Amino acid sequence: MALKQLEGDWLLVGGPLGEKKLVAYYRFWWRIEMFFQRLKKRDFRLEELT
Repeated sequence: MALKQLEGDWLLVGGPLGEKKLVAYYRFWWRIEMFFQRLKKRDFRLEELT
């Protein structure tokens, strides 16, 4: 488990890895998640093209 404060909010992640690796993997995953959100809704509206 890892608990970290980010810009006033708390992030709690859990898994079979150490704290630093958990936070690094979550950061990587979150960038991918935000990329797909932008493709679908925010900037590109990819779902409206089909």
